[in-house]
Amino acid sequence: MEDRPPKSDEIENWWKKMPGEIPEYGQVVEALKPVLYNLPPKIVAIDGLNGVGKTTLGRYLSYMFSSSLIETDLFSIRPGFEYDLVQIKKLVDRRVKRQKCPVFVEGVTILHIFDSIAIKPDFHIYWENAHQSDRTVHRADRLGVALRRYCRKYNPRKSANLAIAASIDMSSV
Repeated sequence: MEDRPPKSDEIENWWKKMPGEIPEYGQVVEALKPVLYNLPPKIVAIDGLNGVGKTTLGRYLSYMFSSSLIETDLFSIRPGFEYDLVQIKKLVDRRVKRQKCPVFVEGVTILHIFDSIAIKPDFHIYWENAHQSDRTVHRADRLGVALRRYCRKYNPRKSANLAIAASIDMSSV
């Protein structure tokens, strides 16, 4: 297959699959408008189970609010939700204190990460994909145990400022 620019109908079809088509994204944007009005230096946490679309939501929101996203998975140092907390804290502090702009931070155990680095989010989103259920929480291995412990301690769905259950069929995207 040759490397060629996409045709206009290919772009049209691709664009229809972009996250902006997900109605629940609009609900999140509307909830954040008063919080991020004039783009203050605030921290927005995006929480949820593995593979439900936290990163995609975070990328969309960072685009919509002209801000940055920190993906905690990029700072994973070993399986079991262990992260390079020093680097995460440096990045959050740099965005909020030095650059004085909002920052989105997403991760499976985001409230635990924030507790560990003495950061309190200004707004907490719990994101679920009702169409795709992650079974990690039910596993008997180390990840399942860690996730159950996190859910018991933080109860992230109930403690969130905004809990959204989207229905995104990833097989059609």
